[in-house]
Amino acid sequence: MNFRNLLTIASISLTGCTLTQSTVVSTPKLPTCGEIYQILQYADSEFNELKSGPQIRTRETPYPYWSSSIALPESDGCAILEKNSSNYEFRCSWSHGDDNASMGQHYQALRDKVISCVGDVKVRRNDLKGYTVIYLEPTSQLSQLQYWIRARYEVPPYRVIFDIETEK
Repeated sequence: MNFRNLLTIASISLTGCTLTQSTVVSTPKLPTCGEIYQILQYADSEFNELKSGPQIRTRETPYPYWSSSIALPESDGCAILEKNSSNYEFRCSWSHGDDNASMGQHYQALRDKVISCVGDVKVRRNDLKGYTVIYLEPTSQLSQLQYWIRARYEVPPYRVIFDIETEK
């Protein structure tokens, strides 16, 4: 078979195809189960070992916080929030700019990853409002221990937020 015949066969094959453009959205790298467990081990101590630098208070943030010495992969950064003297939160966030689709896929992938890491736990999902709460068995020092995975769908910039919240 010569080159001209090969081209004719190729063009006939392609003329019967309908090409569709699929939207492939890139989402940030997900944390490993090990990275999630590493942070969780500090929950009993109000994440004290992860607090880095001075406590920060601003008008823009409703709670005082510290930077975290550990960050999850490709996050914009992580912090330890003090909601009150017995309620602390480890929080990481990822910006998705104007890309609502990317944020939605990242939220779902992160939610599914955390659920797969922690196993058989109580889960409350409300994907329409963009949040999932995963309740863990609290330790002897904590009355509450839960993961929050949230997607901020309201207005750009769209964000995904991951929290581990504790209460004594």
